[in-house]
Amino acid sequence: MTLPKRALPLLLAMLVLLLGIAAASAGAQQVWFAAGDAFAEDDGEINYIEQLVPADLVAQGLTYIRVTNGPCDADPNTFDVYEANLSIPQSGDDAWYGSLTSTGTQAAPLHHPGDPNVYLVPDGIQSRVTVFIDGVRPSVTFTVCFRKP
Repeated sequence: MTLPKRALPLLLAMLVLLLGIAAASAGAQQVWFAAGDAFAEDDGEINYIEQLVPADLVAQGLTYIRVTNGPCDADPNTFDVYEANLSIPQSGDDAWYGSLTSTGTQAAPLHHPGDPNVYLVPDGIQSRVTVFIDGVRPSVTFTVCFRKP
């Protein structure tokens, strides 16, 4: 089967359009901000209290948190991953807050599910981050990451 001569430019244009859409989709992946590392104690607790981060995460819209023992963009079926979408503070409060939950197949459920265990406080050009969770893999370093929801 042969195509008419005018069909070839149309097919090439469609191919370029499809490749552009695929490239745009690949470029639209979420960008993570690594806020710092927290060491899980022998009993599986992380106490990452009032850590200063040199960025105003709320002003940048970075209110989705991930705590993982892998890189920020870790596959939750390969690494322990806990995530939460932080909620806007109630009237009179300044801390965004949330409850981390296990994601994927590797992370164990936390000991106090549903309890707020993450707090993010904008503080001028920086932020204060608190993560307190119990029930993670012991004696492992976890990374605290943020991105846009």
